[in-house]
Amino acid sequence: MPTILFCAALAWALIVFAPNSAPGRALSRMLVEKPARLLSILAFGQLIWAVLIMCMIWGLFALARTEASFLLAQGLPEVVGWFVTLDGASIVDALALAFVLAARVGLRAAKAAASTNSRLIRTRFLRAHRTPRRPRKPQAPANEDEPAVFAVVA
Repeated sequence: MPTILFCAALAWALIVFAPNSAPGRALSRMLVEKPARLLSILAFGQLIWAVLIMCMIWGLFALARTEASFLLAQGLPEVVGWFVTLDGASIVDALALAFVLAARVGLRAAKAAASTNSRLIRTRFLRAHRTPRRPRKPQAPANEDEPAVFAVVA
């Protein structure tokens, strides 16, 4: 625990007292700017859900202390299921809208590509079957007039 606190204090000191140094800029970018940018795109409903889920998890840990991991493991699939149910429908709607728009906009391009590809395949297929076969070498005739002779090994 003291090592984690020391590392956090060192990172804070670099961000505050040496903001123009390379480590200070990198830490500021990773620990301040990027989380702020990601948090700014959250909708209010998503923020409420995240806070409620964190409060439920905190409550489970506070009430059960030693058995919190078991309770969390048992309840987590249901919480994830509720979250996906409420948020998954909007994702499916957005994907359906994207497919409809892509189909509407790219219909002419898809038709042109399909006709070009079918012509190309057709010409290659027909060309492959039109090539004449190489003539086979004539085989030596079978010599069946003479009776079979077995070699005798001495």
